[in-house]
Amino acid sequence: NGRLVFACWRRMSENPWMLKPLLATYEHVPKPPPADPNEPGPFALADKDRTTKILTGAGFANLRFTPVDLSLEIGGAGGLDAAVRQSMTIGATSRVLQDQPDAVRAKVAASIREALAPYLKGQSVALPGALWIVVT
Repeated sequence: NGRLVFACWRRMSENPWMLKPLLATYEHVPKPPPADPNEPGPFALADKDRTTKILTGAGFANLRFTPVDLSLEIGGAGGLDAAVRQSMTIGATSRVLQDQPDAVRAKVAASIREALAPYLKGQSVALPGALWIVVT
């Protein structure tokens, strides 16, 4: 009779805050093979059917998925430089940059800066994000 409430990311394609820096990175770094969708990761619960199967398999019932669209500030109001640094140190972008030389990382930083520049307002770089609020 337990109740569970949590937030999880929807698909990466709905989360430009993470997708735009990653696409800019792929201009300089080869794209890795597609990850197994059942692998742990920030978007592992994005698919409603998969998440429903996991939760109902664990005994939860009456699931509700509420989509939430929001604006996410990248870099903590530290401007474009902070947004670029943060983008390079989280998620898939961080993983593909792990063993890259400084010269490649500099090119990636320039491409990410260009991709994020249209979202700069004052010292804030805010991009769209998309969550599920899941309630059982």
